Amino acid sequence: MPAAFLSYNATVHIGKAQFHPILLRDACMCSKCVDPYSTQKNFQTPEIPPNIQVRSIETSATGDIHIKWENDIPGFGDDHVSFFPSGSLDVRHRSKKSMNRNRTREVPNAVWDVTRIKKELQFVNFQDYMTSDKGLLRASCLLLRQGLLIIRGVPESEKSVEDIALRIGSIRDSFYGRTWDVKSVPEAKKRGLYCPVSWTPYGSIVHGKSAWFSAAALPEKYCEGRRTPVAYQYQNAGEHYYHTHPVIEVETSQTGDTVFTNMNYSPPFQANYLLPMTPNVAEVAEFLEAFKAFTHRVENKDHLLEYKLQEGECVIFNNRRILHGRTQFDALGGERWLKGAYVDSDVVNSRFRALSKDFPAIDFNKDDDAQFVFT
Repeated sequence: MPAAFLSYNATVHIGKAQFHPILLRDACMCSKCVDPYSTQKNFQTPEIPPNIQVRSIETSATGDIHIKWENDIPGFGDDHVSFFPSGSLDVRHRSKKSMNRNRTREVPNAVWDVTRIKKELQFVNFQDYMTSDKGLLRASCLLLRQGLLIIRGVPESEKSVEDIALRIGSIRDSFYGRTWDVKSVPEAKKRGLYCPVSWTPYGSIVHGKSAWFSAAALPEKYCEGRRTPVAYQYQNAGEHYYHTHPVIEVETSQTGDTVFTNMNYSPPFQANYLLPMTPNVAEVAEFLEAFKAFTHRVENKDHLLEYKLQEGECVIFNNRRILHGRTQFDALGGERWLKGAYVDSDVVNSRFRALSKDFPAIDFNKDDDAQFVFT
C-alpha cells in the first residue's frame, strides 16, 4: 500500500509520487465527479478553489485510495471523498515517456526499411479479425506499430471492405462515397490507390514505402521539409479541396525526443504553387534541396516494399505514415478491381485503447506470435 503524507507547501505525496492538490482533485474518479453512464466530468477545472488542501488520505485493503478535502469545490460538501483505483497513482514503474502519453497504453512505432518489414510483417486471418477481440487487438497493434496490415481469407463480397472497416469503427464518408471502387476503366476520376482499407478479388501490386524511415534517414540540414508548407488539392467533379501541410510533421516530446507524427507527400495531388510565395531565392533553394532529398529517399528501392495482393486479401494502411500506390496495369491483359474505404485514425486508436483494457497482461513492446515472411 502506498504511504501518503502532506508537506507544508501542500504538495501531496503518495508513495514515491507527488501531486499538486488542484490537479489531484481534478483527477477524482468518484461517481459524483464522473458520470458513470456518460463517463464525462461533472465539474470544470477552474471551479477548484486555489486554496484546496487534503484533509485525510486512506488506503483500502485492496489498494484503492480515498481522499477527503478542505475547501472543496462548492456544492460537493464535506461528505465528498475522491476515489482513485489501486495503482492509478503509482508512478514507480512508469517511465517519463509513458507518463506523457495521457496515461494510455501505446504501441511503439517501428521505423522500417524493406529488409525489416519483410521479416516482421505478419498476416491476420479474417475470421480471427472479425470474431475475436484478441484477434482484433493483435491486428490493431500490428497496424499501429508498422502502419501496414494484410488480412487474408476475405470473402468475395461487395460488403467485405465495409465489414472490415466497421469492425474497427465508424467509416468516414468522403467525396468518393462511403466505399469506393478503382477499376481498370478509361478516364477514371480517381488515380492511384490512396486508401487505408482495400479489398481486391483480382490481385494488385501494392507499393508500400516507409515515409518515416525516409524522413529519419535525412541529414539534419534537410529539416526545412519540416517547416515549409506545401499545398495539396483535389479539384474535380464539382469538388475543390485545398490544404497546406509541411511534408514532414514532427513534435518534441517532454523528454526531448523528436517524434514523427505525419507525412504529407502525394505528388498527383500537389497544387501548382508552394506557400508562402516567398521571393527569397535562398529559402526556395533550401526547400527544394530538402524536398529533392526526401523524394530521393522515398523512391529508393531499399525503402520500397512490393507485394502482389492475392485473391481474398485486404491491405490496411496508415494513410499519414505509409506512402503507397499501385503499378501500371494493362487493361487489355485482364481486369483489376480495388474496393476501399476510409476510417479516421482517432477511431483506430480508440478501438485499440478500449480493447487493450480487456487484455492488461499483453506487453505491446513485444510480439510473441509467430512471425510470417513472404513466400
